[in-house]
Amino acid sequence: MKIGLLIPEFPTQTHVAMWRVGQAMRELGVEVQMMSTRRPASSQRCHPALVEESRRTYYAWPPRTGDVLGTLARSPGAVARAIGYAGEVRESGARGRMKVLAMIPAAAGLAGYCRREGIGHIFAHSCADAAHLVALSERMGGPAYSLRLGGDLEVYGKDHRAKMARATVVVAAARVNKEQVHREVGLPEERVIWSWLGVDTRRFVPREGARRDGVLHLVTVARINGAKGHVHALRGMRRALDAGARGEYTIAGAGPHEGVVREEIERLGLAGQVRMVGPLGEDRVLDLLQSADAFILPTVGIGEGSPVAVIEAMSCGVAVICSRIGGTAEMIDDGVDGLLVEPGDEGAIAEALVRLWEVPGEAQRLGRAARARAEREFDCRRVAERILERIGVTVEEGAGATGRASAGGVSGN
Repeated sequence: MKIGLLIPEFPTQTHVAMWRVGQAMRELGVEVQMMSTRRPASSQRCHPALVEESRRTYYAWPPRTGDVLGTLARSPGAVARAIGYAGEVRESGARGRMKVLAMIPAAAGLAGYCRREGIGHIFAHSCADAAHLVALSERMGGPAYSLRLGGDLEVYGKDHRAKMARATVVVAAARVNKEQVHREVGLPEERVIWSWLGVDTRRFVPREGARRDGVLHLVTVARINGAKGHVHALRGMRRALDAGARGEYTIAGAGPHEGVVREEIERLGLAGQVRMVGPLGEDRVLDLLQSADAFILPTVGIGEGSPVAVIEAMSCGVAVICSRIGGTAEMIDDGVDGLLVEPGDEGAIAEALVRLWEVPGEAQRLGRAARARAEREFDCRRVAERILERIGVTVEEGAGATGRASAGGVSGN
C-alpha cells in the first residue's frame, strides 16, 4: 500500500517530527508520498531537508483541474456525497458548513490524485480543517484515512464527530487526549490509540565531554506563544539567580509573543544572561541541545500533548524541567529522568534550577536516565511501526530501507 502523509501548510519548523515518522516508514519499506493543504509563507521554512521534501510534495490547493475532472467523471455522485458530509458539520453552524463546501474542489483533486498515483491510505497530521479535507476526499471516492490528534480536542476546532466518523484510526498524542476522543466523540476503543511522535535516536545523541564551567546552560526550543510559558521560565530563572545560582538561557523559536518575552527579559534585568536566537534548522537545534545542561518547557493552558522538543532533549541526554500537563507525566518520571513542575509555578521552576546547579552530578544523572528512556520508548521507528500496523500495513520482519511492506488487517490497540 502506498501511503499519503498529509501535513497542513508543510513545511514549517514544527513539522520535522512527523516528517521523521514518514522517513521511518520509508526505511521500513513503505512508499510514502508527502502531501499538504497549501504552501506556507517562505519565512516559516527553516529545515533544509523539509524544504527539499516540499519540492516532491503534493499540495491540495490550488486544486489540479485534471484531477478534479477525473473524480467528477469517475464518480458522478461525488459532489452530492460531499454536500451530504457538509450537512453533518453541525457544531460550527452555517459558517462552518460553508467553509467545508469551499473545500470540495481541493478534496476532489486530492481524491483524483490518489487514484492516479495508487495511494491507498492518507494519514493526516491534523484534526483541524485538514481532517475535513481528507474526510471529504474519502466521501468523493478517495482513499481511507486516519488522523493524528496533537493535543486537546478543543484546540482543533469543532465537528470532530464528522471528521472522525469514518477514520480508520485516530492517533492521539497522549493518553489524556485518547480519553477525550472516547468521551466527547464516542469512538470505540479499537479505533483510538495514543503515541508520541518520536525522535531519531541515532541522530539526537549526547555529546561527549560536555562543558563544565560552573554555569547552568539552559535552553528552550519552542514556538514563542503565551501557552509555552517562556515568561515563567524567565521569572523562575531570576529567582534562581537571586538565590545564588549561575546560569544562562538560550531561547530558540519564533512566534507572536516575541515582543512580550523581550520586554520581560529587560524588566527582570536578564539581558546579560538570556539570548533569543530565532527559529533554527535541525542541525542547529541538535548543536544547541548537545551543548545544554538543562531544557525547560513550562507550558500553561491547553493544547499540549507529548511535546517533541522534550523528546529531542531527552534523546540528547539533557535534563528536562517540564510542566505537568497533557502527556508529560507519561513521558517523564519525576525525579528519575526529568523534573516536573505545576504549570505557572515559578517558585518550583526556581527550585529545580537551583537543584541542577547546586547538586553535583544531578543534571548528568537525570540526562543519562532520559537518554535511556528515549532509546526504549521514543524512537521514531517504533512510532512508525505502530501507526502502520493500525492502518493495515504489515511490515515484514527485518524490513529496512530496502525491505517490503504489504497491506494487512488492523489489529491490536
